[in-house]
Amino acid sequence: MKHLQFVLAVAALTLSPILTAAPGVKPAAIAGLTTSPSSPAFTAPAGSTTRVFRSLSVNVSSAASYTVRATGKIGANTWLFVTPSGPLTGPQTLSVSIYPRGLMPATYHGTIAITSAGQTLSVPVTLTITSPAAATAVSPVAQ
Repeated sequence: MKHLQFVLAVAALTLSPILTAAPGVKPAAIAGLTTSPSSPAFTAPAGSTTRVFRSLSVNVSSAASYTVRATGKIGANTWLFVTPSGPLTGPQTLSVSIYPRGLMPATYHGTIAITSAGQTLSVPVTLTITSPAAATAVSPVAQ
């Protein structure tokens, strides 16, 4: 008797453990620092290789410096990006982008981390990959 073996591959979302924003939870506050929108969301069809961009405004009430980092990765596939990143000061308009190449239909969660004076504001980012539309067969009509 022959045995068949099936292997199921499951992609795991890897987030840095210091970033704990859960889906649907408002980000924690850092005095004098806010973002708009508070939870950017993206949608892309499965199979898309088009980068999608959204603006994220960072408003600060002082000249304190802060760092910005994006975390959104499935295996070796990084799908969430932010520019500029690294050390910043004053109000900024950040460009948040997603790159859905290779992602299967599902909802993915990532984080934009804004850190100032030892505190981190975790801005949750959601990416929904939709199933491709079913192809419609067209046949000629006899006349």
